[in-house]
Amino acid sequence: MKKVLLILLLLPAFSQANVLEQICKDNGVLKKQQFSENILSQVDFDSGLKLPIGNLFKSLGNCKSVESSNGEMKFEFEQYVISGKYALNNGQLTSIWFATPQLKSKNLDQLFAALKGLKHQTSYYYTSGKKKFEFNGSKKMYVASSAKLHVLDELKSCIKKKKCSNDDVLVLRKELKTSPSGELQSWPDDSKILVSSAANLMISKSDNTATDLVIDYLAKKKMKKFRSMQQRFIDLYARTSKTFGPEDYKKVDLSKYASSGGEKESTENLCMLILKLKDSKELSINTDGIDKFERTLYKGGSRFGVLQKTYAWIDENKNWNCLSVTLNDPNGVNNTEASKIISNIVL
Repeated sequence: MKKVLLILLLLPAFSQANVLEQICKDNGVLKKQQFSENILSQVDFDSGLKLPIGNLFKSLGNCKSVESSNGEMKFEFEQYVISGKYALNNGQLTSIWFATPQLKSKNLDQLFAALKGLKHQTSYYYTSGKKKFEFNGSKKMYVASSAKLHVLDELKSCIKKKKCSNDDVLVLRKELKTSPSGELQSWPDDSKILVSSAANLMISKSDNTATDLVIDYLAKKKMKKFRSMQQRFIDLYARTSKTFGPEDYKKVDLSKYASSGGEKESTENLCMLILKLKDSKELSINTDGIDKFERTLYKGGSRFGVLQKTYAWIDENKNWNCLSVTLNDPNGVNNTEASKIISNIVL
């Protein structure tokens, strides 16, 4: 009886090592039998698992080894390590999640040179303790949804003055609905939502309709007036129209309007602004996959020809750091390569 029990206890550990080691050995080329029916019933194997994980491993080189314990795993490559979490049932994966890859060692000079080497119009501002890297830091460039930091800043100022409250209720009028990103544009007309919830969506999901709700609310409270997201879309894509609703973006060839309009800001100012807002919980909901630090703040923005990412984080010495990067290019930005370099700088 004791021998049978021992074998049963050893089986999960063997299966755990077997599945993860096989994934490493195959360099991320997954097999369907490695996953339980539970996960396969919820996620398409080819598009939701095999393709993205395979591409992830391929981008990192060859997997050298893997360590796993208590639901946590770490795959090692020649230049990178990537951590993650997993769950197993009867030797099959029921869940798997990967963090952002980290360089084993990084050279900031080389990384910033690589960023400039993408040949886009480039601005960055980085500060970490006594280290500072800056290129066109004071130059104002198109920043897409990162401009929503200014709306959040004004909302916080209004709350501080006790003219606004997170608990106030906003009504989603039809004329305030505009195009994605976001989800509020698909809610029923006259739905009700708290100011705090609208602010969360404005920052974490760059919800444009939520942003217009907050902008409308601030105007009614006699605070600073902002151009609505809907008006910005009209200015960019449909100057003869009076509205730009949830479906109108589908009629527009966005590639024709790269870097031709929208809000401008400098990376230095964006760093100063996100640090000013460091106590705002809205900025910690979506951290763009950066979960290494005690606390991370993030706001980004993108459209064809524009990529903007601004981060602030607390390091192991309890100091605040900031990185803001803006790339503009009328021919389109290499978002994948740029995002990889930016993540390597932060991590």
